[in-house]
Amino acid sequence: MRWKKIATLTLALAAALFAGLFGIPAWRWFQVELARRAEAPDPIVATADETRAILTAVLAYTSYTGVPPPPPLPGAPPREEWPSTLMLSDRSLCFYRKTPRGRCGDGDDLILFHELEEIAPLKLRSELVIANPQARPLSLDGIPDTRMVAAGDIDRVFDGAGSWEAFYRQFGKSAGLRRITRPVLTSDRKQALIMVSHGCDGLCGSVTLFSLHRTERRWQVSKDFVLSVR
Repeated sequence: MRWKKIATLTLALAAALFAGLFGIPAWRWFQVELARRAEAPDPIVATADETRAILTAVLAYTSYTGVPPPPPLPGAPPREEWPSTLMLSDRSLCFYRKTPRGRCGDGDDLILFHELEEIAPLKLRSELVIANPQARPLSLDGIPDTRMVAAGDIDRVFDGAGSWEAFYRQFGKSAGLRRITRPVLTSDRKQALIMVSHGCDGLCGSVTLFSLHRTERRWQVSKDFVLSVR
């Protein structure tokens, strides 16, 4: 019986020693691994309804106009106002990673540099890149003061005539053309990130990153940053 107690005590001491040597490091590793996985990019792409609501909020926040007509000649009647309708591409923007490809016009480094941490955390910006590896169809019908146009038709205009004059001849007067990435959301679906490209002439255009938050009633822009002027 005495030897049995000694053996039991020895096993208990060995278990305690093992826990002290390996248990605490293992627990710390487990905590670090959980944190690492929580920070690993895992894109949540906005639904079609969420995308329309997010873009509607962006359009309400910003003011875009096309190229205005020249002033009237002396004695001529005033020129008509330039239409405010925006043309929306029916395919999304996309990012290339390291090597340019296809219609993806911007590399991932456009939105991954450190200075944009105030606009959105690196995790969400990385998710925007991962969620947009190639152009995808978009459903943007019903957004006020916009009109959807086929990306193929847009490409043919610029690949052929290669001018904004040709664009306006093809699609009519407007406030220009907007292309967007597919937005990504945080896990609670209350914050969103989207990149928007706007163009209306050779010297009229910009690419902007928008961070938004969702209230009980609608999406609202929290912050924006102009990535480039084109």
